[in-house]
Amino acid sequence: MAGLHARFVHRFGRSGPGERAVDYFRGLIAPPTPGDSKQAPSNLGVGPIDSFPQANRLGRSHTYDEEVLAMDESARQEVLERLDVLVGEWMVEADFPGLAAPAARSAFEWTLDGRFLVQRTEIALAEAPDSMAIVAVDPETGAYTQHYFDSRGVVRVYAMTFADGVWRLLREAPDFSPLAFRQRFTGRVSEDGDTIRGTWEMSSDGSASWEKDFELTYRRGR
Repeated sequence: MAGLHARFVHRFGRSGPGERAVDYFRGLIAPPTPGDSKQAPSNLGVGPIDSFPQANRLGRSHTYDEEVLAMDESARQEVLERLDVLVGEWMVEADFPGLAAPAARSAFEWTLDGRFLVQRTEIALAEAPDSMAIVAVDPETGAYTQHYFDSRGVVRVYAMTFADGVWRLLREAPDFSPLAFRQRFTGRVSEDGDTIRGTWEMSSDGSASWEKDFELTYRRGR
């Protein structure tokens, strides 16, 4: 983790990564630690499980190990395999209003025996951060969650869906970063699987209205 931070330290507003974010990241990539049914695994570094509503189910009627096994393995594999179309290297064209941006490079790959999908993105533009995102599958429901980290030290959690060639991300509540505005992304995969055209939208007034933030086009590398 120290090496990862050293790579991007020139972009951070502080000399070291946030301690809570570091612990959270370590918990994502470390093997799970079974523990008391009312306490989150200690390697997450995020405190009692009651502080996370989605995870709070763990303390209701199942132990941590039982929860991990709650979803049928074949069903879990099918949910993961939907994301195979994303695996590989992509050139990403961003259309920022009033700002010319060079193409970014983005790569998706499986990690930890295919249990998580990692996306790493780099762009040679000071106004836009490099980033890493880890997609996980809820072992009980099969829902996707994207855990996002970037070179500004920002950490966010997005609800995610991926079905019928449509990729959606949504963030409507504060998590490891305050919620200054709501965000959502909708991307559509081409029939040949080599292009994804998407739009990020935002809503800053708390209403149901959304406005376009910027557009992204992913083109598969050759």
